Amino acid sequence: MEQTTDCDDNHIDYIPYLWNSLNVEELEFIEKTVFITPNPANHKVFVNSVEGENSYKIFDPRGRSLKKGKLNTDKSINIEELSKGVYFLKIRGKQPIKFIKERI
Repeated sequence: MEQTTDCDDNHIDYIPYLWNSLNVEELEFIEKTVFITPNPANHKVFVNSVEGENSYKIFDPRGRSLKKGKLNTDKSINIEELSKGVYFLKIRGKQPIKFIKERI
């Protein structure tokens, strides 16, 4: 199958080329990156790219720890008690990620 570099219908067909050109440091960074969905969120966020049981902390933009715990089996975190705003999720051993809590 021939691969192109065209972009249409929200596809990016050149992604396989990107993976072939990443160096070791870039691959290690990707392994430490956490992805959450949905973002923005109202009730829960679901964490991707996490293996096993991991602890987490949620911080506000000033660095104050607001919530901590362990990821449950469905890899979700309840954020209903947080006010509308911007937060940072830190999973043990991973890079922090910013997420937005919308109003309920």
